[in-house]
Amino acid sequence: MTRVRTTAAVLSLALGIGVYSVVAAGQVQSEGKLTSDTLKKSLSDLGYETKDLNEKKVEIKITKNGFDVPIAAEISPSTNYIWLTVFLGTDVTDAKAGKLIRRNFKVQPSQFYVTEKGSLMMAIPVENRSMSNAVLRRALDKLSDDVVSTNEDWKD
Repeated sequence: MTRVRTTAAVLSLALGIGVYSVVAAGQVQSEGKLTSDTLKKSLSDLGYETKDLNEKKVEIKITKNGFDVPIAAEISPSTNYIWLTVFLGTDVTDAKAGKLIRRNFKVQPSQFYVTEKGSLMMAIPVENRSMSNAVLRRALDKLSDDVVSTNEDWKD
């Protein structure tokens, strides 16, 4: 009888540790992820004035080399990425699109793309894991630098 109780106790302990490990792993995965609210707070903490574009997307403005770069920021539906995007216009010819696609090679992970509505955009996805204000600032600086350095390619 003692052996059965000991075996049952060991199995219970093992099961408990297994359940705790699964719960703890889930908590670790969510640590460091920003939500729409904490993204807005992080942008404010970095000194940017935020403007709500909708309930999940905010916009900030960075001024560099005489350019005002309006950057929209939002959490992806999966919550795994933070998308930082910049609207660059609507006049996208095939020749311009080809030039911008070739330019993606030099600015990656930033990227040019055209929406279904014909808007020219530049964006950078930022992995929403172990996020800090320093990581967010680095991505904002990268994107705004890329917008400014490529202005002759996209500007009318």
